[in-house]
Amino acid sequence: MVVYMLVLSLFMNCAVNADDSPEDTSVSEEEEDTLSYRTEFTDLEDKNLTLRFKETSKLIALNDRPPHTLAALERRVRTDMDTFKKILRSEGYYDGKLTYRIEAEQRPVQILIDIDPGPRYRLKRYTVEYVGPGSDTEGLPREPEDA
Repeated sequence: MVVYMLVLSLFMNCAVNADDSPEDTSVSEEEEDTLSYRTEFTDLEDKNLTLRFKETSKLIALNDRPPHTLAALERRVRTDMDTFKKILRSEGYYDGKLTYRIEAEQRPVQILIDIDPGPRYRLKRYTVEYVGPGSDTEGLPREPEDA
């Protein structure tokens, strides 16, 4: 009976102390081994262009799944830079300059992306010319407004 009371007393003491203990704020090994980061873009006059960069950015899309190494983070940056070049060209910015800087000594790691779109090129005039078999077919659009 004495043993029973002793065990019961220990059990009750442990239950009370468990409620009073601070929350476990430790970080799992997996979280500890990742590089959280923050991405910043230069402000562009063309807000639609900025929006397209942010909508297509792997850095932003995968921000909640940080990489384990700096090399993996840099791969994400380079992937974004290739995508951003394509976006610039698709919008007529053929002389754009893209640069980035990774400040790895900060936590979270800072990624600074500088985008200088350069001048926008626009077509003033173009001509559609059909060659080969069927090029003389009636009804083919000859002017841009006919297309």
